[in-house]
Amino acid sequence: MLIADKAFDADARVLEPLAAAGKNAVIPPRANRSSLRDYDRQLYGERHLIENFFAKIKQFRAIATRYEKTARNFLAAVHLVASVIWLRACRQLAVSTFGRCPRAVWLGW
Repeated sequence: MLIADKAFDADARVLEPLAAAGKNAVIPPRANRSSLRDYDRQLYGERHLIENFFAKIKQFRAIATRYEKTARNFLAAVHLVASVIWLRACRQLAVSTFGRCPRAVWLGW
C-alpha cells in the first residue's frame, strides 16, 4: 500500500505500475483531473501521523545526518529514538490524564 499526496496522482508513472504489482494506492486526485478517482479519505487523513513521526525523528542529529556507518547500527539508532519518542508521548498522556506522571509510566509498565 502506498499513501501519497496529490503530486503522485499520475496514471502511467505511479498508479498503473502499483496496480500491476497488486498494490493499493491511497492518493487523492488532483483538482484538474478529468475523471475523479475514489480513495480512502480516512486513511489518507491519518497520513500526517507518519509525517509528524519522521519530523520528530529528524530532530535527533544522529538520525538526521545518518551518523552511523552501517545499516545495522543506523537501524538500532532509529529504534532507540523511536522508543524515546514513544516514552515521551506516554508520559505526556499520563500527565494530561492524571495531572502527574505515575511511577508505573516511568518504569514502562
